[in-house]
Amino acid sequence: MKEQLLINTALYNELLNHGKQCLPFEACGFLAGTGDIVKSLWRLQNEWQSDRRFFVSKRNVEAALQKIETAQQEVLAIYHTHPSTNPVPSQYDILHHPDPNVKMVIVSYKEPTATLRGYKISRNHYTECPIFVKSTP
Repeated sequence: MKEQLLINTALYNELLNHGKQCLPFEACGFLAGTGDIVKSLWRLQNEWQSDRRFFVSKRNVEAALQKIETAQQEVLAIYHTHPSTNPVPSQYDILHHPDPNVKMVIVSYKEPTATLRGYKISRNHYTECPIFVKSTP
Protein backbone atom coordinates (compact mmCIF):
# COMPACT_ATOMS: atom_id res chain seq x y z
CA MET A 1 0.00 0.00 0.00
CA LYS A 2 1.34 3.42 -0.94
CA GLU A 3 2.00 6.11 1.63
CA GLN A 4 -0.46 8.59 0.13
CA LEU A 5 -4.15 8.90 -0.65
CA LEU A 6 -5.78 10.40 -3.72
CA ILE A 7 -9.36 11.64 -3.34
CA ASN A 8 -11.55 13.47 -5.85
CA THR A 9 -13.20 16.78 -5.01
CA ALA A 10 -16.71 15.30 -4.79
CA LEU A 11 -15.69 12.75 -2.13
CA TYR A 12 -13.52 15.33 -0.36
CA ASN A 13 -16.51 17.68 -0.12
CA GLU A 14 -18.74 14.81 1.04
CA LEU A 15 -16.22 14.05 3.80
CA LEU A 16 -16.16 17.69 4.95
CA ASN A 17 -19.97 17.91 4.80
CA HIS A 18 -20.38 14.74 6.85
CA GLY A 19 -18.22 16.23 9.57
CA LYS A 20 -20.14 19.53 9.53
CA GLN A 21 -23.49 17.74 9.73
CA CYS A 22 -22.39 15.84 12.85
CA LEU A 23 -21.09 18.86 14.78
CA PRO A 24 -20.72 19.29 17.72
CA PHE A 25 -20.02 15.53 17.80
CA GLU A 26 -17.28 13.53 16.09
CA ALA A 27 -18.15 11.98 12.73
CA CYS A 28 -16.55 8.78 11.47
CA GLY A 29 -16.46 6.39 8.55
CA PHE A 30 -14.40 4.54 5.98
CA LEU A 31 -12.63 5.72 2.84
CA ALA A 32 -12.45 2.80 0.44
CA GLY A 33 -10.94 2.17 -2.95
CA THR A 34 -8.05 0.41 -4.62
CA GLY A 35 -4.33 1.08 -4.36
CA ASP A 36 -4.06 4.65 -3.13
CA ILE A 37 -7.19 5.95 -4.90
CA VAL A 38 -10.27 6.65 -2.77
CA LYS A 39 -13.36 5.61 -4.74
CA SER A 40 -16.05 5.69 -2.06
CA LEU A 41 -16.92 7.10 1.34
CA TRP A 42 -18.90 5.08 3.88
CA ARG A 43 -20.49 7.11 6.66
CA LEU A 44 -20.79 5.40 10.01
CA GLN A 45 -22.87 6.60 12.94
CA ASN A 46 -20.98 7.67 16.04
CA GLU A 47 -23.07 5.73 18.52
CA TRP A 48 -21.54 7.59 21.47
CA GLN A 49 -22.62 11.07 20.28
CA SER A 50 -19.42 12.50 21.74
CA ASP A 51 -17.23 15.44 20.78
CA ARG A 52 -14.10 13.59 21.97
CA ARG A 53 -14.58 9.96 20.92
CA PHE A 54 -16.38 7.84 18.38
CA PHE A 55 -17.74 4.34 18.64
CA VAL A 56 -19.38 2.12 16.03
CA SER A 57 -20.80 -1.27 16.96
CA LYS A 58 -19.21 -4.40 15.53
CA ARG A 59 -22.45 -5.18 13.68
CA ASN A 60 -22.46 -1.81 11.88
CA VAL A 61 -18.75 -2.04 11.05
CA GLU A 62 -19.20 -5.54 9.61
CA ALA A 63 -22.20 -4.41 7.52
CA ALA A 64 -20.15 -1.57 6.01
CA LEU A 65 -17.16 -3.86 5.40
CA GLN A 66 -19.41 -6.33 3.57
CA LYS A 67 -20.68 -3.55 1.27
CA ILE A 68 -17.11 -2.42 0.60
CA GLU A 69 -16.11 -5.98 -0.28
CA THR A 70 -19.15 -6.33 -2.55
CA ALA A 71 -17.99 -3.16 -4.33
CA GLN A 72 -14.61 -4.90 -4.86
CA GLN A 73 -12.81 -2.26 -2.84
CA GLU A 74 -10.80 -2.26 0.35
CA VAL A 75 -10.69 0.09 3.31
CA LEU A 76 -7.89 2.58 2.69
CA ALA A 77 -8.55 4.80 5.70
CA ILE A 78 -10.70 5.20 8.75
CA TYR A 79 -11.73 8.83 9.09
CA HIS A 80 -13.01 10.79 12.03
CA THR A 81 -13.36 14.42 12.98
CA HIS A 82 -12.00 16.58 15.75
CA PRO A 83 -14.72 19.21 16.31
CA SER A 84 -12.59 21.52 18.46
CA THR A 85 -9.00 20.25 18.36
CA ASN A 86 -6.22 20.04 15.77
CA PRO A 87 -6.16 17.24 13.15
CA VAL A 88 -3.50 15.28 15.04
CA PRO A 89 -4.04 11.76 16.44
CA SER A 90 -4.59 11.67 20.17
CA GLN A 91 -2.92 8.97 22.24
CA TYR A 92 -6.35 7.30 22.40
CA ASP A 93 -6.63 7.44 18.58
CA ILE A 94 -3.22 5.83 18.20
CA LEU A 95 -3.77 3.08 20.76
CA HIS A 96 -7.17 2.12 19.33
CA HIS A 97 -6.34 2.22 15.62
CA PRO A 98 -7.15 -1.33 14.49
CA ASP A 99 -4.87 -1.94 11.48
CA PRO A 100 -1.44 -0.54 10.55
CA ASN A 101 -2.25 -1.17 6.86
CA VAL A 102 -5.19 1.24 7.02
CA LYS A 103 -4.54 4.99 7.17
CA MET A 104 -6.14 7.36 9.66
CA VAL A 105 -7.70 10.55 8.30
CA ILE A 106 -8.68 13.35 10.68
CA VAL A 107 -10.70 16.45 9.79
CA SER A 108 -10.50 19.34 12.26
CA TYR A 109 -13.19 21.99 12.64
CA LYS A 110 -11.21 23.97 15.23
CA GLU A 111 -10.73 26.85 12.78
CA PRO A 112 -13.38 28.37 10.46
CA THR A 113 -11.90 26.43 7.52
CA ALA A 114 -11.75 22.66 8.01
CA THR A 115 -8.29 21.07 7.97
CA LEU A 116 -7.69 17.49 6.83
CA ARG A 117 -4.63 15.32 7.54
CA GLY A 118 -3.73 11.70 6.85
CA TYR A 119 -1.57 9.41 8.95
CA LYS A 120 0.01 6.00 8.97
CA ILE A 121 -0.26 4.48 12.45
CA SER A 122 2.27 1.82 13.40
CA ARG A 123 3.70 0.58 16.69
CA ASN A 124 1.95 3.28 18.71
CA HIS A 125 3.44 6.08 16.59
CA TYR A 126 2.16 8.10 13.67
CA THR A 127 3.69 9.61 10.55
CA GLU A 128 1.87 12.00 8.30
CA CYS A 129 1.01 10.78 4.82
CA PRO A 130 -0.07 13.15 2.06
CA ILE A 131 -3.62 13.39 0.81
CA PHE A 132 -4.03 14.79 -2.69
CA VAL A 133 -7.38 16.20 -3.77
CA LYS A 134 -7.88 15.93 -7.51
CA SER A 135 -10.54 17.45 -9.71
CA THR A 136 -13.61 15.33 -10.27
CA PRO A 137 -13.71 14.31 -13.94
